[in-house]
Amino acid sequence: MKSVIRIVVGSTNPVKINAAKSAVATLHPAAEIICDGIKAPSGVADQPMTDAATRQGALNRVNWCRQHAQADYYLAMEGGVDLVAAQAYTYAWVVIADNHHICLNRSAHLPLPAKVYQALEQGQELGDVMDRMFNTVNVKPGRWCYRLTYARPCQPRKYLYRGAGNGSSAVTFSRTLLTYGLRELQIMTNTIFRPLTTADNATIAAIIREVSAEYGLTADKGYSVADPTLDNLAAIYSQPGYGYWLLEIEGVVVGGAGIGKVTGQPQICELQKMYFLARSRGLGLGKQLAQYCIAQAKAAGYQQMYLETTALLPEALRLYHKLGFKPLASALGNTGHDACEIPMLLDI
Repeated sequence: MKSVIRIVVGSTNPVKINAAKSAVATLHPAAEIICDGIKAPSGVADQPMTDAATRQGALNRVNWCRQHAQADYYLAMEGGVDLVAAQAYTYAWVVIADNHHICLNRSAHLPLPAKVYQALEQGQELGDVMDRMFNTVNVKPGRWCYRLTYARPCQPRKYLYRGAGNGSSAVTFSRTLLTYGLRELQIMTNTIFRPLTTADNATIAAIIREVSAEYGLTADKGYSVADPTLDNLAAIYSQPGYGYWLLEIEGVVVGGAGIGKVTGQPQICELQKMYFLARSRGLGLGKQLAQYCIAQAKAAGYQQMYLETTALLPEALRLYHKLGFKPLASALGNTGHDACEIPMLLDI
């Protein structure tokens, strides 16, 4: 007997409804998919004119659907327009949620002619402007964006695909917006943080070595990959004042991070050995695990968290800044990681 998946789309637009159904079918090919569209208010202008308003409109529609309908997935797609360096662009925000999590994704953007943007500034909607420009009727269900490029229909792709590009290639997106968001929900639902055990020693050591090699953090320099205890981390992090937690997705360990003592600084812990495999990045999981480590450090009585990083890890450096870590003039204690040239500190 087929499983049944119910979807509610915050629009009665048949193109959006069909795009949602197709995306869910990609991940659940054996399921019976029931997809309904409802007229959910966006709470923004009929034609959003900024990126923020477009995003908020899609988010408002999904939240309204969650409050007024029962389903496995709730989806909303909002097309918007914005100016970037005096050039007008159109794009879409797609919001996908289940009853516990929510994901937001944005498409690449497609340049618009100046006269189209001028009409939008006067209060007209993009679909109506395209009708006049191309002598069509009710173009809103999805016929205009390839008319600006290849003269072929494409709006379903606007919602089905996500990626990069510019000019006429901007509509050829590299991966699906909807399917990507649904996959994110699956990952969130099946992600856990758990303590490191002795049985995990080989797995986390392999991950640290793989990521270190990816970024050129070689063992002949002062990086943590050279630590002599790398193959026996469970013993290190089982000590009082220490802890290490693994990120596990669908039963597979894909990364981890820990805290440890700083010599001579009893109120300060160090965020240590935070590494993630490439396939787990870009989903916000690194931030979640870092926040989990911060919470564990606070519970253990620490007042500040220290770390040492390097400019060779730009993604990690951006995350630390977002979390509130501040650069220090010099390192604390003696971690042995002298190649990590950026010491940072966070009040927790």
